Amino acid sequence: MKSGKVLITGATGFIGGRIAERLWIDYGIISHCLIRNFSNAARLARLPVKMFAGDLLDRPSIERAVEGCEVVFHCAYGNTNDLYLNRRINEEGTKNIGEIALRNGIRRFVYISSVSVYGSHQHENVNEKTSVQFSDDEYGNSKIRAEEICGDLISRGLSVVIIRPAIVFGPFSPIWTVGVIKRVLVGGWEDVEGINGLCNSVYIDDLVDCLFLSIKIDEAAGETFIVSGEPPITWNEYFRAHIQLAGLSPPIKISRSRRRVKTLTESEGSWDGLDDSGNRVKMGVYIYQTQSGETGTIFIRR
Repeated sequence: MKSGKVLITGATGFIGGRIAERLWIDYGIISHCLIRNFSNAARLARLPVKMFAGDLLDRPSIERAVEGCEVVFHCAYGNTNDLYLNRRINEEGTKNIGEIALRNGIRRFVYISSVSVYGSHQHENVNEKTSVQFSDDEYGNSKIRAEEICGDLISRGLSVVIIRPAIVFGPFSPIWTVGVIKRVLVGGWEDVEGINGLCNSVYIDDLVDCLFLSIKIDEAAGETFIVSGEPPITWNEYFRAHIQLAGLSPPIKISRSRRRVKTLTESEGSWDGLDDSGNRVKMGVYIYQTQSGETGTIFIRR
């Protein structure tokens, strides 16, 4: 990779933060980072990055941050309690930074989407040619609409690559590493026999390697890529690995028939988790009772 300037949106989040770290560690590149909330920038502050105050709905701030850059990694997305604001950030924000990138002659614009674009009830096997589908998951829906905006930008001449990561884990991953460790520490997982749903995961540095390749390979322009690790593992295997990392004894295996839930009651307690941008989310604590009389707790995002 050449030593050209790079702009990262969402740099205070898990993926954007690692991109900034790897650009400096691997290539000595000092990233431009568009920062909406400096209270989340402690991790970035360890690096010689250039921070620009602003957000995706403020075009002048984007103009300042993108000046002199050759590449944009667009990781930011709306993740507030205001669904209308989230949609503006995801759609209007993507249009803003894309049009500014086009006007400034950006060589490559990489949009970080998600496999959530395939909907809540995905096909057993998907690839880049599988149709996206709107569902009850507004996060996935917003990614679909932002991808459509990227398609329009491609037609207008911007060199865009769309990346659809699977579940991304690794150091600082708020949901799929930190969140999972917190969950297993309070007994929030049971190893249920006969339930072998697959967890398609990818390690953060493998994802970043792919992101860097997407700006090196000319033929990647205008393409969309799913990024996942190989081979997939089951959710039971994924949680067992984190239980082991936490130094805990393996959970007792429960047969599927004994796991059938008879009642589900919300408890007065709650569990604080973090999403992929480092924002705190509230998890409801629910007490269940199975048909066989066993009880336990599960955590569901409110």
